[in-house]
Amino acid sequence: MAVFHVPVFLVISGYLANVQKSPRQFAASLLRIFIPYIIMECSYVLVASFLPVRDHIEGLSLARLFVILFLQPVGIYWYLHTLLICYLLLFIIKKINAISWHSKIFLFIIVSFIMSKCGIISFNKVSYFLIGYIISQTGTGFLNFFRATPFSILSFVFLSCFSSGRLDYDLLTGIVIVYLAIGMMLYLFRYIHGRALNLSLYIGQNTLPILLFSPIFTYIAKYMEQSLTSIDTTGIIFLLFTLCITIAGSIIFWKAGQRVYLICRHSLTTKD
Repeated sequence: MAVFHVPVFLVISGYLANVQKSPRQFAASLLRIFIPYIIMECSYVLVASFLPVRDHIEGLSLARLFVILFLQPVGIYWYLHTLLICYLLLFIIKKINAISWHSKIFLFIIVSFIMSKCGIISFNKVSYFLIGYIISQTGTGFLNFFRATPFSILSFVFLSCFSSGRLDYDLLTGIVIVYLAIGMMLYLFRYIHGRALNLSLYIGQNTLPILLFSPIFTYIAKYMEQSLTSIDTTGIIFLLFTLCITIAGSIIFWKAGQRVYLICRHSLTTKD
C-alpha cells in the first residue's frame, strides 16, 4: 500500500482542487491543512532529534526547524507540504487572467520543476496532483480515465508479485500500479453494500486523520510483529492487525481531539 496510497491521495486532491475562492476563503481552507502539518511535522522533528530513527536530526535549532517546516520537510508528512505548495501555486497561477488555461498548466509545470531542482518539492510527486487536476479541467471524468475493470485487479496482482521489489512510485512500474490500484478499488467498490458500504464511506471521510496519525499506530504495531508472524509466516494476520488498529486508532484519536477542542471552546465561551 505504501506504493500507491499517497499518490492516489494526491491524484484525488488534484481532481477535487477548488481554488476559485476569494483570498480569505482560500486562506481558511489552506489553514485546515497547514495547522495539522505544522503540529505533526514539529512533533516528528522533535522526536527525530532525540531518538536514533532513520531521519535523526543533529543540532536542532530554530533556523533548522524553519527550513524543515517550509522548505525541506523530513519524515512522513512531506505529502502535506507538497499539497500546500500545489494549492498555493495553483491559486496564484489561476489569478493570472492574461494567459490561457494551457499556458497556466505549462507555467505550473515550469515553476514546480524549478522548485524541485531547489530541493523544495519532488516534481515526480507533484505530477500526481497535476494529473488529477488536468483530468478535472478537461472534463474527461475520473471514472472515464480510471477504468473499473477486473483486468485492473489481475494486472495489479501480477505487477506486485513480479516487479522484483521495484515498486517506487517514481518509477514506471509504480506509476502503472497507481493507475491499476485506482481502477481496482473502483471495481471492488461496486460490490460493497450495507454496513460494509457505510463503513468504507466513513473511513473515506476520515482519510486525513488516518494519514496524519497512522505512523503512530504502525510504529506501535511493530512490537507485535514477531509474535504474530510466528503464528502466520505469510504476514497476513500481521497486515490485518496493523490495518485495523491503524484505522481505528487514527479515527478515535482524531475524534477525541475534536471532542476536547469543543469542550475547551465551550468552557471558554461560557466564562466570557
